[in-house]
Amino acid sequence: MKQKIQPVSRTLPNGKLALLDSACMFRYFSARIPRWYPGNLLADLRIHDHSRLLYKKSIAYQLTLKDARNTSRRIVMLRGNVPSLHTTIEAHTADRALRAIWRLDAEKELPISRPLGYDEHLRILFYEEVPGETLTSVLQRSPRAGLPYVAQAGRWLAHLHAANICSGRHRGVRREHTEAYFFSLNYGQYYKRCQPRAREIVGNFFALRERFRLPIEREARLLHGDYGPKNIIVNAKSKSLTVIDFGNAWRYDPMSDLANALMQLEYI
Repeated sequence: MKQKIQPVSRTLPNGKLALLDSACMFRYFSARIPRWYPGNLLADLRIHDHSRLLYKKSIAYQLTLKDARNTSRRIVMLRGNVPSLHTTIEAHTADRALRAIWRLDAEKELPISRPLGYDEHLRILFYEEVPGETLTSVLQRSPRAGLPYVAQAGRWLAHLHAANICSGRHRGVRREHTEAYFFSLNYGQYYKRCQPRAREIVGNFFALRERFRLPIEREARLLHGDYGPKNIIVNAKSKSLTVIDFGNAWRYDPMSDLANALMQLEYI
C-alpha cells in the first residue's frame, strides 16, 4: 500500500504555519532524489528554518546524497518556500517562470537557481540554494567591488527580455491600479520629499499607460517583476551571479524591470 505523504507544514487555527518533523521529509525526499539526481540516494537530511515570518516559511534542507554503491557522498543544499495561504499564487508564478527559463536557456546566459518544482499538496516550492551573498550586501560594503556585477546584472536582464520566453501572464488594469496604490503608500520610505507627489506621479503613469496601451501589449515580455540587487546572488569565488525570487514574474513592458532595478540601486 502506498504511504501517503503528509504536508511539509500545517496551518494552525490562527493561520500560522508549523513545520512537520524531519522523518516525514526524509521519506518525501527519499522518493524524489533518484528522479532529481539520477544514480543517487538520500543518506542524511538536516532541516534549518530560516523563516522571518510566522505565516510563511523559508526552509533550508541539507541533503547528503550517496551513489547506489555507497562509494561516494556529496552534500546538496535545497531551499523550500512555503507561501502563506493568500500568496500561494506567487509560488505558482515563480515555478512556471523558473521552469520556462531553465528549459530554454541551454547556453546558461540566464543563471538561475535550479527549479525542482512546486508541490501543490505540500504547498511548497523547491529549488537548489545558491551560494553567495546578495548584490545589495556587496554594494553596501564596497561600491567599487560591486560595479562589475551591476554590469553583469544589466546583461542578464537584457538576455531575459531578448529571449521573449513564453511564460507569465498579463495583469489587468485593476491589478495595476492595486499595485500602484501600494507603491504610493510605500513611496515615502525611499523618497520622503516626494511622498506628497506620489498620487500625482501614479496618475501621470496611468495617463501614459493608456496612451501607449497597444505598443506596451505588443512589446510585452516575461519580466522578473522585482529585479534588483536584493534578488541577485553574487559568488565572489567564481565571479558570477544568479538571479532568484520570481514570485512577481509577469508579462509587461521590459522598461519596468529596468526602472525597478535602477530605483533599488539608487536607494542603496
